[in-house]
Amino acid sequence: MVKKPSPPFPGDHTLQISNVSIFIFLPLYVLLAAGFHPAQAQYIPGQLSNEAEISILTLGPAEPAYTIFGHTAIRLQDSTNNIDQVYNYGTFNTNETNFYLKFLYGNIRYSLSATSFQQFKQTNTALGRSIINQTLNLTPSEVNRLARQLEQNLLPENRSYQYRFFTRNCVTQVQDLFSEKNLGHSFGQMPTPVLSTSTYRQKITPYLVHRPWLHLAINLMLGANADKNDNQRQHFLPDDLHLFLANVTDSSGERAVQSSQTIAKAEIMESNISISPRVLFWGLFLIVIAFTTISLVNGWQGWWLDRILFGAVGLAGLIIAFGSLVSLHSPLHNNWNLLWALPTHLVVTAGMPLLNHRWIQTYFLTVLTLGILVIVGWTFIPQQVPIVVIPVIGVIIIRSTYRVFMAAVAKQDQEKTELQNDGI
Repeated sequence: MVKKPSPPFPGDHTLQISNVSIFIFLPLYVLLAAGFHPAQAQYIPGQLSNEAEISILTLGPAEPAYTIFGHTAIRLQDSTNNIDQVYNYGTFNTNETNFYLKFLYGNIRYSLSATSFQQFKQTNTALGRSIINQTLNLTPSEVNRLARQLEQNLLPENRSYQYRFFTRNCVTQVQDLFSEKNLGHSFGQMPTPVLSTSTYRQKITPYLVHRPWLHLAINLMLGANADKNDNQRQHFLPDDLHLFLANVTDSSGERAVQSSQTIAKAEIMESNISISPRVLFWGLFLIVIAFTTISLVNGWQGWWLDRILFGAVGLAGLIIAFGSLVSLHSPLHNNWNLLWALPTHLVVTAGMPLLNHRWIQTYFLTVLTLGILVIVGWTFIPQQVPIVVIPVIGVIIIRSTYRVFMAAVAKQDQEKTELQNDGI
C-alpha cells in the first residue's frame, strides 16, 4: 500500500497534475494531501525524560501542486531516549477502490502516521520546502500526556478520521490534540486583533496567485458556502496555526512557543510560463465572434464548434453539480456557477442536429437568458464567481443567440416547404 500524506487545502492536499486533470478533478488534487512515505515508527517509552519536547512543524509550499497550501505536523524529541519522530495527520491511500470519486463525494478517510524526523526533513527539503520548528512551552507532564495521546491515536483502530478539506485536516487535527481534555487546561487565547474574519475563499486566494489554472478550477468548484466568514474554525491553513502559536499565551500568561527555529529555507521556484485562462478565454471569445460572423454570412451551421464549446462547459457543469448537489463537502454546496455551466449541455450537444428546431430554439433561448442574467446580476450573486469566465459566458451568449437564430430560420424554411407541398 502506497501512502501519501497531507492535502493542499488545510495542510498539504494535492497531487501533481496537468492543467487538464486539474480542471476536471479539481478538488481531488487541490484538496488532497501529499507527502512522504512513512517509515516504521520509533518505540516510545511509557515515560519520557524531562528533556522531551513537542514542536509544531510548519512546511511551506513548493513546486508540486500538492504542497501549495503548506503542511502541519507534530515533532516529538527526547534526546535521552534517542527519539526524534514526526506525527503526520495527512496520510491517505490512493490505491483505495474508487479513491477519487470517494474523495469528491466526501467519503474518504485520512490517517495519522509516524516517521523519523530525518526522513521527514529529507523528503521535504528535496522538494525545496521551508520547515519551521516551533517548540512549545509545555511541562514534562504535559509532554508525556500528549505523547501518550499521540501513540493512542496511532493505533490501527484510532488512526483514521473522516477528512474534510476545510474543517478536518492535518491542521485541525493538531489543534484538537491540544484541547483542554488532553492538556487539562486551555492551551491559550489568541489576541483579538489577530483573529481573522476572512472567508474560506479569501484565505486560500494568496496561495493561488501564481497558479491561475488551479485558482480557476478551485473557484469554480467552491460554492456560496465558501464565501461565508470563517468564524467557526479559526485555523485550517498551516500558516494560520503558525501565526496563532507565535502570538498565543498559555493560561499563566507565558508565550506558548518556547523557541522557534527555521530548519530549512524555501528554494526559489521559477514560475512556469504558460498561457493564462484570461488570455485563452479572451482569445477564444474573439475567435468565436469572428467565426460566428462568417457563419452568419455563409449560412454555416457550425454544429462541430457548439459540440466542443457546450460539451466542455457541460462537462465542467457536471462536475460542479456533483460537488454542489451530491458531495458531503459543504463548501462546494450552493454553487451559482451552475447558472451558466449547465450539465444538460452534454445531452443536448450530443444530439443537437437531430433535435426538433422548436426544441433547440427554446433550449438555447433559456441558455441565452441565463447567461445574460449572470452578467447583468454579477454583483448581486451571493458568491464570488471567477471574473475570468466572463468571456466564456460571452461565448455561450453569442453561440446561444446564433443557435436560436438558425433554429428560427430552419423552422421558417420548414414551414415554407410544408406550405408549398400543401399547394401542390
